Amino acid sequence: PSADIERSGLLVDELLQKMAKIEDAFGEHAVRIAVIGGHRIGLDNSRLIRRDTALAIGVAVVAMFLLSFVAYRRRWLALITLVPPAIAASVAGGVLFFSNTQISAIAVGCGTILLGITIDYAIHVLYHIDNGAHQDRRRMAETIQEIAAPITIGALTTLGAFLVLLFSPVESHRQIGMFAAVGVTTAALASLLVIPFLVPLDRGSSLPPLMMTRLF
Repeated sequence: PSADIERSGLLVDELLQKMAKIEDAFGEHAVRIAVIGGHRIGLDNSRLIRRDTALAIGVAVVAMFLLSFVAYRRRWLALITLVPPAIAASVAGGVLFFSNTQISAIAVGCGTILLGITIDYAIHVLYHIDNGAHQDRRRMAETIQEIAAPITIGALTTLGAFLVLLFSPVESHRQIGMFAAVGVTTAALASLLVIPFLVPLDRGSSLPPLMMTRLF
């Protein structure tokens, strides 16, 4: 099957090598062979998606890290920002792997890029935590309680948009919907339930507002 990129890749590469030998045998520009079809198109798409996904994710992660590093009072919180999206991608990838016999490279590529929006949940939680002086866990819990509603509503809105894809007749669309829906849900939960345990209490009692707060 053309969707079996691992084996079809070997087939296409061997075919291209044989084509090159035939063209060389007849001299330069004497013979030109072209091949199209599902296997060639699927392999080209897969390689393009992998390259573009790696580039997009790399640039996005660096940009988000730098922005978080500037925004937070405690600079190391920039690393914590990446925890919920990482957990979300791992859980969503596991669900996709165990629920499908074949996984679309397009679904994984697009789904991973779409999960970039889930970093907003972590930023929202961490910024509120770092912007206030939380000298005990009760006060931090109250802060999380205050922002739980907007994060939940935002996650449900995004979740609804991706759940629609589950009704698509196209398998890769359904896989994107599943990957993104599971990822969004996991990232929102991780932001609200995991991040507060990773951030130590801030003992400062009269800290100034964060730079971004003053700027806005």
